[in-house]
Amino acid sequence: MLRIKNKNDMPCGLDVGYEICKTQSKLFLYAIRHNYDDNDFIKKYMESQFCNHKMDALYSRFQLMNAAYIMSYLLDEISPEASKKHYDEDAIEWTGWMYRYTQLRLEVPSKQIYETLPLNDMLIYYRGMGGEDTEYFIERMQTKFKR
Repeated sequence: MLRIKNKNDMPCGLDVGYEICKTQSKLFLYAIRHNYDDNDFIKKYMESQFCNHKMDALYSRFQLMNAAYIMSYLLDEISPEASKKHYDEDAIEWTGWMYRYTQLRLEVPSKQIYETLPLNDMLIYYRGMGGEDTEYFIERMQTKFKR
């Protein structure tokens, strides 16, 4: 079983880690508010080289940038489909936050996280765990990931 990294021992620090999670949740909201398809955008983002090299990195200036700035770089790599139908914004925001928190705590690449927990699965978890403590979610996810 994969070991959970102690939240107080994250290389970026807990406060910065929470800010990095917030950056990603705002990026996901930005995408749906600009009518990118939720499923397509999130899949392409999580599997992108940008996410792998900039957001999963130990340190990157992009981790604390605003969503519009990040999107301007990201769109050089991916071309998400358009859609005017979207999931609930709170669910998308939670999903963005939890994907990043999972990456920071379990040190698993975003691409692997998405392969294990695609958006539809995360939306199901949101219904059951959206109001729960983040540690409860991480403890449940620990068994899903193997090195």
